[in-house]
Amino acid sequence: LMPGVIPLTIDALFAACAAVQEEYSTTLWMQYVEIYNEQIKDLLEPKGAQGLHSGLDVREDPKKGTFVAGATNRVVTSRAELEKLLHTANLYRTTDSTNCNEVSSRSHAVLQLRLETTQRFGATVETRTGKLSMIDLAGSERATKTNNAGKRLVEGANINRSLLSLANCINALADR
Repeated sequence: LMPGVIPLTIDALFAACAAVQEEYSTTLWMQYVEIYNEQIKDLLEPKGAQGLHSGLDVREDPKKGTFVAGATNRVVTSRAELEKLLHTANLYRTTDSTNCNEVSSRSHAVLQLRLETTQRFGATVETRTGKLSMIDLAGSERATKTNNAGKRLVEGANINRSLLSLANCINALADR
């Protein structure tokens, strides 16, 4: 089994940080959320302090960029820690079986990594921040193949609607 884009990217990110650790200190934050039936849920703290970590909102800030307000931001210090958090969080993703797939993801998952690097030495201390968003999309649904009905049919329609919106955005950006 070959590793996917997310594990390969995490490997490369930690390797790059290790390569410059003499010159820069780095801090890495992660946020991991699920989009299920048009609702956003925090996968790092799925129940939240009082069960309030579902139905979160996407916001934009001139300094922070796009983020999910109210979702947990956790500092991670190693690749193993990040992978363990992802594994645990994935247990909270919404999945179910369909006629096409025994374990079908019923949601999209968004992993946001924010890396802050600060020069260790120099006349002026400069801090730089970068953000990487990786999205694990739910597969498109064909009601005739999955024989979904009721709740599963609504989920499939929401999955397809969001995938169509994404395709339209990509096409609009490509067509400029």
